[in-house]
Amino acid sequence: MAFSDVPQFGLLLLGRVLLAGAVMAAAGGFDGMLDGVAAARGADFLQLWPPAEGYGKWSVEPMTLLALTLMGGFSVAGVRSAEVQRSLAARSERDAALGQVLNAVLSLAVRVAPLIVIGLSAIALAPDAEPTQVWAQLVTEHAGPGVLGLIMVGVVAGYMSTIDTFLNFMVAGLFNDVYRRHLRPQAGEREQVWVCRLATVGITAVAWGWANLLIGRVDADWLNFINSVVGLFVLPLGLLRWVWWRLNIWGEIAAFAVGVPLAWVVWFPLGFKDQPYWQAFGVLFFGGWAVILAATLLTKPEAQGCWWVSTARHGRPASGGRCRLS
Repeated sequence: MAFSDVPQFGLLLLGRVLLAGAVMAAAGGFDGMLDGVAAARGADFLQLWPPAEGYGKWSVEPMTLLALTLMGGFSVAGVRSAEVQRSLAARSERDAALGQVLNAVLSLAVRVAPLIVIGLSAIALAPDAEPTQVWAQLVTEHAGPGVLGLIMVGVVAGYMSTIDTFLNFMVAGLFNDVYRRHLRPQAGEREQVWVCRLATVGITAVAWGWANLLIGRVDADWLNFINSVVGLFVLPLGLLRWVWWRLNIWGEIAAFAVGVPLAWVVWFPLGFKDQPYWQAFGVLFFGGWAVILAATLLTKPEAQGCWWVSTARHGRPASGGRCRLS
């Protein structure tokens, strides 16, 4: 994964830095950019604390900021597949921890810094532009030859990095938890490789079909739902998987079976998409805790000392197929 992620991140970052320099120069330099933002949105827009009123869906109340902080923390704890894969692939716990610290700095500081400049320049240069068109407008008008191609390569690289991460994660789960554990525990190495390849093709086809079904319906509300709402109900799993031995498969099934449809109902039919974000977060996040804990405590604990103590040759439990609760 590192051999694909590192060059892709570099291309994406280089394109953003070059575009940030171009649009800031077009806005009159750093001072001209800030003057343009103040003229378009008012001086209060540039204060350190985000404005809580007057900007509609872009307003950030203290409760919403707290909700977003909790979502980020719990996501990194275990639900976000990229972090899990990278941590488990590290040579040691120390390498995993240092890698995640570096990832946080690169993702939340280095990667975001050029976007801040681009966003402020966009306000100064095109204050009345349609939000869904402003990025394309900036790129076509100010990127110029060469930089435009680099930006397009960076965008494609970013999508590829995300897609291959999720594909690897889903195939690994399907293969390890279903095929090798229940269907063919004695499958040979060659068979395992082919099953993973076919699963990758199948999951890609399903994802492509689902994307084509949604592409004509995706708007700002759908984007917010996909990025910030649909996973709220299962967020507690990110922590419980690591710290609570009692969590079992039924708690996980309950979270995913209830979480996705409930998130849709809360966000769309019940109208929480038009309310401050922290309200939808509270309903789904704490509802997830209640359902996951109830489903887990009302069912038997998961058998321990079984599949993770298996022989490499046969892929079978070292205990001979019998597990006991510890």
